[in-house]
Amino acid sequence: MVSARGWSSNRGMVLLKSTDLIHWTSSVVNIQTKFPGQEKLERVWAPETIYDDSAKKYLVYFSLKYSGQPDKICYAYVNPGFTDLEGEPRQLFYSPDNAACIDGDIVRKGERYFLFFKTEDRQPGIKIAVSSHLTGEYQLESKDYVQQTSEPVEGACTFKLNDGSGYILMYDMYMSGRYQFTKTADLKNFRVVDEHVDMNFHPRHGTVMPITSMEGSRLVSEWLAPAASLLSPLHKDITTVYDPTSEILTLMAPAGTDLHSFDPQFVKYPGVIVMPEGKRDFTKGAVEYSIRIGSKEKRYSVIVKAE
Repeated sequence: MVSARGWSSNRGMVLLKSTDLIHWTSSVVNIQTKFPGQEKLERVWAPETIYDDSAKKYLVYFSLKYSGQPDKICYAYVNPGFTDLEGEPRQLFYSPDNAACIDGDIVRKGERYFLFFKTEDRQPGIKIAVSSHLTGEYQLESKDYVQQTSEPVEGACTFKLNDGSGYILMYDMYMSGRYQFTKTADLKNFRVVDEHVDMNFHPRHGTVMPITSMEGSRLVSEWLAPAASLLSPLHKDITTVYDPTSEILTLMAPAGTDLHSFDPQFVKYPGVIVMPEGKRDFTKGAVEYSIRIGSKEKRYSVIVKAE
C-alpha cells in the first residue's frame, strides 16, 4: 500500500520466501484481479503467516475491506511454493457487533488459538478472540482492551519467550513513534516491561519470530555492523558515547569503579566475539577491543572513565 495514494490504494499482497533469511524471492497476489466478484474490494492490509499443523500447509490472514462494509479479518491457504493463494479469502473472525477489525495476530497456547486484533469501533484498541480451531469459531474473550496505554496503538504482535516464562505482547504506538512491550503468563493479564527492552531502530507493525543459533550467526555475519556490538553494553550504570569518525567508544562508569575489573557486558550476538586485547592503560582508562564476526575482524579503541 502507498499511503500517499490514500488508505484504499491496495488490492493485494506480496508473498516472500527464503531458505536462509538472507536471499528472498517474491510474488504479487492481486486479489481483485485473481478472483471473480471482487469489484467492490477497496483494500487489503497487514498480512501475516502461520503454519496449520492439521492441514500441513501455510495460511495467510489479513485485513480486507469492501465498499460499504467494515474492515474484516480473512484468511486463505498458500500453495506449496508460497507464490500464490490456493483459494478465495474467507472470513476468519466475526465481530459480535460487526465493527471494523484490522491487524490480526495469532498465537497458539496449548490447544487454543488467541487472535489479537485492533477494533476500529467506538474506542479503537486491541482485543482478543479465542478459538480451538485455527480457521474459525473465534469468540471475543472479553470486552476489555489489553493495551497498557491510553495512547493510540495498532499492529499487535505476540510471541512466546524461549525461556518458557510467558509471552510478550508488543504493539505500535504509532502517534509517538515507538513500541510498548508487555509480558503475560496467561494471555489475559499484561504488565509493561519496557525497561527490559532496548531497540536501536524503529519498525512499524513489527513481528518477532524464533531463529536457531545457526540462523542468527548467518544474519549477524550478513547484516550486523561491527560497531553495533560495542554500542549495546548491558551494564545499566554506564553512559556510552561513540565517535564514528575516530571509531572510539567512551564508557562513563559510576564514580569509584575499579577499572581493572570493570566489565561493560557487551551484548553477545550469535557468531560475534568481543574481547579486550592489547595494551591496557588503566590510569587513562584506555582499553583495546577486538570484534570478530565470522571471518571478519575489526579493532576498536574503548576508553573507560569513572565519573
